[in-house]
Amino acid sequence: MSPRLSLLVLLAAALAGCGADATAPADAAVTLTLGDTLLARDPTARSARVRFRIENQGVATAYVPRCGEAIGADVERWVGGRWVAYSSAICIAVLDMSPMPLGPGEARTGMHLLGEAGRFRMLVRVTSSAAGEEVTRVVSAPFVVL
Repeated sequence: MSPRLSLLVLLAAALAGCGADATAPADAAVTLTLGDTLLARDPTARSARVRFRIENQGVATAYVPRCGEAIGADVERWVGGRWVAYSSAICIAVLDMSPMPLGPGEARTGMHLLGEAGRFRMLVRVTSSAAGEEVTRVVSAPFVVL
């Protein structure tokens, strides 16, 4: 491994460990995990594929945003010492946007493309009913795109 690549990997690993978020309660029934926390952009597509998994570990059905059969996840970027909105879960109007039920023990996977380098995290707004009351932000661990 070249010295420059080694330095980039070391820097990315150090950044990924900083800035934990406390918006999701410690006993949250829904978890959001990532496939990797260090991603490289594909040189041809010029984007990184961020794979994630959301799981309901509780005893009641939870509801998550949907776009067709995909999970509507938002992305935040670390800028100037704080998390700022980077991309939102938007959906074209012809697709089903009703809250997606996630039953007890059920898990779903998704993927998001990111075209820029930086430090990011994903978040999903989870509700306890299809009507959308009691929103809880479930946040992933930070990840780095090189």
